[in-house]
Amino acid sequence: MNHTIGVFAHVDTGKTTFVEQWLYNSGSLKQKGRVDHKNSFLDQHRIEKARGITIFSDYGVIETATDRLYIMDTPGHVDFQMEMERALSVIDVGVLLVSAKEGVVSHTRTVYHLLKDRNIPVIFFINKTDLLGADVKKVTSMIDQLTGTDSYLFETSDLKATDIEALALLAESLMDAYLSDTLKEKDIMTFITERFKESALVPVFKGATLHNEGLDVFDHWLRRLLPREKHVEHHQPVADVFKVRYENGERLVFVKVLAGEFNVRDEVTYKTFTGELMTEKITAIKQMNGPKQTSIQSATTGMLVALVGLSTVQVFDRLNDPDYQGVSKLKPTLTVDIITSADLHDLYQDMLKLTEEDPSLAARLSQDKTRVQLDVHGEVQLEILADIISDRFGYEVTFSQPDILYQETIKQPVYGYGHFEPLKHYAEVHLLLEPAKRGSGIQFKSACDVNQLSVSHQRLIEQHLFEKSHKGTVIGAPLTDVSVTLTNGQAHEKHTSGGDFREATWRALRQALLMTDMVLLEPLYRVEATVTPDLLGKLMQDITKAGGETDAPLIRETDVFLTGRVPVKTFYDYPKKFLSYTKGEGHLGLSFFGYDEVNDLESITAAQAYDPWHDEETTGDSIFCQKGKGYTVKADEAAQAMHLPIIKK
Repeated sequence: MNHTIGVFAHVDTGKTTFVEQWLYNSGSLKQKGRVDHKNSFLDQHRIEKARGITIFSDYGVIETATDRLYIMDTPGHVDFQMEMERALSVIDVGVLLVSAKEGVVSHTRTVYHLLKDRNIPVIFFINKTDLLGADVKKVTSMIDQLTGTDSYLFETSDLKATDIEALALLAESLMDAYLSDTLKEKDIMTFITERFKESALVPVFKGATLHNEGLDVFDHWLRRLLPREKHVEHHQPVADVFKVRYENGERLVFVKVLAGEFNVRDEVTYKTFTGELMTEKITAIKQMNGPKQTSIQSATTGMLVALVGLSTVQVFDRLNDPDYQGVSKLKPTLTVDIITSADLHDLYQDMLKLTEEDPSLAARLSQDKTRVQLDVHGEVQLEILADIISDRFGYEVTFSQPDILYQETIKQPVYGYGHFEPLKHYAEVHLLLEPAKRGSGIQFKSACDVNQLSVSHQRLIEQHLFEKSHKGTVIGAPLTDVSVTLTNGQAHEKHTSGGDFREATWRALRQALLMTDMVLLEPLYRVEATVTPDLLGKLMQDITKAGGETDAPLIRETDVFLTGRVPVKTFYDYPKKFLSYTKGEGHLGLSFFGYDEVNDLESITAAQAYDPWHDEETTGDSIFCQKGKGYTVKADEAAQAMHLPIIKK
């Protein structure tokens, strides 16, 4: 069977060394490399080798008599967590490395919860047990606190009597059999594999992979734990897209085959970003193994392959299942302008290519069409982007001071009305907008009678709603955390066509926003820091000065562990200061916490000077027709002009 194993860890936990040693032990590598020697197998890019960090997810292959294992090495730095998240969509089992000295850190928590949300079984490997200050018992306790479920440290390939006794304590039926001396090893194994598959048991291993310690036990148990049954029912072949990469002029689309078989010259269907159905032919299939490529004629269930011939398919799309759309839970929090002497048009087209590979960059032209803007996570990513642009496109760039990616939401329920009726066109849409849970995004449902508006037209309205980001009215930031209900709508038997419902839907949404009060939201970091007791006061004071708040510190034998929350705006450059005053001895983890209402609304709105009633890119006005001529009804008068009766809860 084919299995994809994702390996995740905070930076400098030894993740790439773990993967390299594992591939070497299996015979997949004839010679193992090292990050510090700049010759690791999966860090292929010149910049990865120069920097000594993993930037792009990549995988090697281990072949056994019964299985093919795809071993996915993912970035550990927080600035590249979007690349890590994209790999999650194709993972069968997640392996989380933690340092035997530092233990569970903020990145560990982020990855664990992302894996758990996707129901992916997790294995922990406590690495670097050879370090001075390593404490396996303490780290195992931290893992237990994180997972909140049963875990067990497997120290040998075989189950010893002490293992059987300890595992029997995890289930009453096993303990009864143990006490009556009828417990068999196969019963224990069935219990372990079933609980692991259900994410109700977390296996833990330990070792020092730089010295090849502990990997043999881990590998032995992994093979015993791998799921053996996969039931994915589809009437045609389907595959998830998890990566897009341009290589030697070729657009490679990396997929995991979920069901069926894909062959060269097969046609596949997917939905473009504009919502249109696209059918294209696969012109080549490539089996990848690190930098090695092999052309093959077909790909079957569970395989990871790169397809050639698909021109506009995007990450998180599902081939032959166009109604499916995966989503990213991690979001960039900063935006920058690109500063360069390169031609604006060329720059924009090049950045669109980078956005195909990393959708979170969201390359776009500024509102005045004079600058190209990107969304990013932090300063390290900006340094890497400058290197990538120079290396790939041949020109130098710098970036403006990062600005914050704000969002907006509504304070209370509001109705919106949109009508689009220039000559020989017709559509009317009535919407109800209600505040939704923070972090939930935009949801849609319909309460419209199908006898009033057909199901196909209602689906069209839903599709158009999600075709673009919608601006709020405070500073024009993206709308979020809103539940949208279609309450009424109308088409014309003869004149409704093309994008009529797109226009009516967008106008109805905008009209609603103009008629209500909105809230401006800013991104927050979750802070996790470890410092010596003498530096605790400074750290807490810095967080408070930045507009954040802290939890009660946890005082340990030699250090203090502190958590809190702080606005990204005032803290994104803090890691450099922290490194300076702790002299590299502390640990600081910043991870995305969520969005909350801003504290300095007045200064932000003054700086942005946004006028929602005169935004040329979006309008809440409606278009009506009288005596063969279209005319405009302003947003604040639109509700009274609608053709349909107003239906309110």
